[in-house]
Amino acid sequence: MKKKLLILLLVMVTGLCAAGCGLAEEDTSQDAQQAGTQQSQASDQENQTVATGEETQDDPSKEAGASQAEVKLYYISAAYVFNGSDPVNGELMPPVTGTVDRGSYDTIYMATVQALRALNPIPQDQTDKYYSMLRDSYKVNSVTVDDGIAYVDFASEGLTGGDLDEVLLIDQIVYTLCDSFTEIDAVKFTVDGQNAQSLMGNVDISEPIVADYL
Repeated sequence: MKKKLLILLLVMVTGLCAAGCGLAEEDTSQDAQQAGTQQSQASDQENQTVATGEETQDDPSKEAGASQAEVKLYYISAAYVFNGSDPVNGELMPPVTGTVDRGSYDTIYMATVQALRALNPIPQDQTDKYYSMLRDSYKVNSVTVDDGIAYVDFASEGLTGGDLDEVLLIDQIVYTLCDSFTEIDAVKFTVDGQNAQSLMGNVDISEPIVADYL
């Protein structure tokens, strides 16, 4: 009788151990499955972020906030403007390479256009060879860039001149901006924040203007 009881107890203990092991294995399997699901979801989320460009997309507007830029400033040959003689180095608009500081201007683009007015960075002993059509009487309200187009807005007050004045002024700005900044493909001129047919009544500025021989 005692022997039968002992066998029965052994059978029950063995059964309980087996059941316990089975539950432990099941719990471990569920934990592993849940961890794998969470890892897969995290991986999918990471891939989605990269795919939408939230982490890698470039922001063209960052160029506007640059503190300095290496630029090419297009000036007019003073000899050509004042007496019709040969331009500097045979060029009507000889470009001058230099560094422009943004300073207090809103954008580096605005600083670059204003540099044309200051004959910057031409050495003092060479300034008599160059001339800028961006005169003190011409006020530039703003220079912004959007989707490859630089928008240059002039104030209408004091904006007068002949056809050569207007052509050379436009060329100076268009070539300076397009040759200095890879993100600029063309320049659109406006007056007092509005679209206009011309700056001074001679050149059609209703559409963006490209630097056609760069």
